[in-house]
Amino acid sequence: MTKKYIYIAILVFLSMNKIHAQVHVRGQVKDANDKPVELIEVLLQNKDSLLIKSELTNAEGRFIIIAEKGQYLLSIKQLGVILYSKKIDLNQNLDLSVIQVKEGQHQLKEVAVTFKKKIIERKIDRIIFNVENSISAAGGDAIDALKITPSIKVQNEAITMIGKNKMSIMIDDRLIELSGDDLINFLKTIRTDDIKSIEVITNPPAKYDAEGNSGLVNIKLKKAKPDSWNASLNSSYKQSTYATLSNGGSFSYQKKKLSFFTNLNYVNGSKKGLEQEEIAYSSQTWNNEFKRKAYTNIFSGRVGIDYKLSENWTIGAQYLGSLNKPRTVQDDHSIITHNGTQTIDSLINSKSNDLKKTNSSSVNFHSMVKLDSTGKNISFDLDYFNLDNHINRDFQTQNSYADFAPTPGGYQSATNSGFQDINIYSAKIDITDPLKWIKLSYGGKVYFSKTNYDNKYFDTSTGVPLFQTNQSNTFQYTENTQALYISGNKKITDKWEIKLGLRVENTQTKGNSITLNQINTNNYIQFFPTTYIQYTSNENNAFSLNFGRRLARPRYNELNPFKVYYNPYSYTQGNPFLSPSYTNNIEFQHVYKDILFTSLSFSKTTNGIGNPPFFNEETKVQYLLDLNYYTSNSYDISETYVFNHFKWWESENQANLFYKTTHITKDINLKGNRGLSAYFSTNNSFTLNKNKTVKGEVNFWYQAPGYEDIYKTESTSSLDLGVKFSLLDNSLQLAFIAQDIFKTNITKSKTTSSSIGYRFSDYNDSRYFRISMSYKFGSRKLNLKQRGFGNEEEKRRADQ
Repeated sequence: MTKKYIYIAILVFLSMNKIHAQVHVRGQVKDANDKPVELIEVLLQNKDSLLIKSELTNAEGRFIIIAEKGQYLLSIKQLGVILYSKKIDLNQNLDLSVIQVKEGQHQLKEVAVTFKKKIIERKIDRIIFNVENSISAAGGDAIDALKITPSIKVQNEAITMIGKNKMSIMIDDRLIELSGDDLINFLKTIRTDDIKSIEVITNPPAKYDAEGNSGLVNIKLKKAKPDSWNASLNSSYKQSTYATLSNGGSFSYQKKKLSFFTNLNYVNGSKKGLEQEEIAYSSQTWNNEFKRKAYTNIFSGRVGIDYKLSENWTIGAQYLGSLNKPRTVQDDHSIITHNGTQTIDSLINSKSNDLKKTNSSSVNFHSMVKLDSTGKNISFDLDYFNLDNHINRDFQTQNSYADFAPTPGGYQSATNSGFQDINIYSAKIDITDPLKWIKLSYGGKVYFSKTNYDNKYFDTSTGVPLFQTNQSNTFQYTENTQALYISGNKKITDKWEIKLGLRVENTQTKGNSITLNQINTNNYIQFFPTTYIQYTSNENNAFSLNFGRRLARPRYNELNPFKVYYNPYSYTQGNPFLSPSYTNNIEFQHVYKDILFTSLSFSKTTNGIGNPPFFNEETKVQYLLDLNYYTSNSYDISETYVFNHFKWWESENQANLFYKTTHITKDINLKGNRGLSAYFSTNNSFTLNKNKTVKGEVNFWYQAPGYEDIYKTESTSSLDLGVKFSLLDNSLQLAFIAQDIFKTNITKSKTTSSSIGYRFSDYNDSRYFRISMSYKFGSRKLNLKQRGFGNEEEKRRADQ
């Protein structure tokens, strides 16, 4: 199968040069001060004065127009005024180098102000949500922007892509390693004023790591203008059941060849969680209630510097670190009922205290070299990441009769303690090579990671800690991967465009359970092809078809066979024999006038990873075990409609219909699922005054009952309201947000394992009221573009 992918890719690449006899003209537009002019129109007319092509210059003032061979008139125009024109003979590729615009200096500024991009744009391999043109996102943070981004859902402060199993988030084309609350807190430090666009990549190209199993979201930050500095202060107060306070600030500076940025953020507070379970054994039914209070205490910071050694060579470094001391206090109650008499057999009460101390550090060194004026460049990244995670969990459990009298020997207590240390080293190179007949990119990456776990279990029931050898574990895991990729993009005609890619990854792993004297190794090479075809029939309609293959490697903690006990009747356990899961994605899309987006997609996942529940009928012990245990097929129809016909109202609406099947591939007495589900969302922003300084928003989403792997899920929904104020010439932003007003965002699911019925519900304190304030001052120019790290895919798999 892999040879077939290689042959197809080679044949297509070799044949693309002969598809059509076309040439191109390129150049760069600069103003009277020798500065690049962005978003100015470049036109190409034939001998009959008919317009053949029209393009806009990019941020560097560059343009490229592809056309048939012949004689043309090339013009540069703004606001109806021709600033430059020249007759050209296109018998071969032509480079006009720099075109100096000597008139209309004042008009150039007007173009930058009055030109308005579309809110949503479709490219051959992604959908682009232009945040800077959305009134809904103004005055918020990256989380606010993601909430109204097409195909993205933010639920319980977890970010997912509609119709996809998993997804990853990037900042300026670099995956970020954070997950969970750490990721949410980091994204809240990014203001929407600093975001240029958000790219939704449902089928990532070969350039990106194959890890992810589904989609990518790429947050593109605005670039800095020369000789500028900016600073901002932000603070928010969030009241759910308990309060959480967040404070932070950022600073950016660019002067001549030097660029510098930093941001700091501190979050302290807590939230309530309530989880309920019902386990139907043959003779008894267990009703468990877990009440938790999760404390947040995290300080994070980011600092970076870039320096231009020359006009074409930039080097830089950055550091990202966090100090996190989360704590969870949990109070569990179990009522055990006899199924025959419907009377209470016994009660179990448990209290636990989970205290962690997690420190992480990322260091990146990078270099970018522009090789010529056509856009050819080469970039290098060297990265180091360290995660030091210490955990101490203790619990006390008391069994009692129905009248609350303690049962003999019914008291147990224990302490789980240990640490996790992860070190990752990586290096990568990316080359962009726009040839005459194809835009080519290629590169490679290598990384090495080593993880150490040391976990100890002590029985403290007698008051004296007794070390339990059979419930403790020391585990080491190493992983090494080498990757190469090549990708080519060609516009065949005015209407047809194609992009092909191939990525190859070779991985070696070794897991060593020192306690169990057990070593597991794995060595595999995999090929990941990508294909994109786009047809633009006219200015109102565009069609595209894409295909890609992805994988999801096990997270490091999922490979550890150590049992983590929550109480004497509940634990989770990793699996050193886990192997990656793979997903094939194919998608057909239609775009009408950049306001209506239709998508038909199919995904097939094999060797799926999960941690299904298991129950012991005799001991009544329940546990979660990580396994490769299923194959799933997902069919999705989605519609996205953007309504912005009124200056005071902007609305983005989305509807999805899913059909999913899950087949269990192991003999573990679990049942698969199949069935329909649906999702609907509407996000509305209203300008409430003439000065556009007061804006309101009404957002709503609804998830219908459906199926997720082995679980059948119930419906959930959320209604959110908000109002935002821009004061002091937009320097001060105030926002008041009320989320999940009717408290309907509650996860409820059920399944059957070993003929035992299991259902649970989880409420994560999603109803809250938040007041946020941010103040920005400085040169009033755009913020610095921040670079990501080169080893993000590996770090993201770390257990945090």
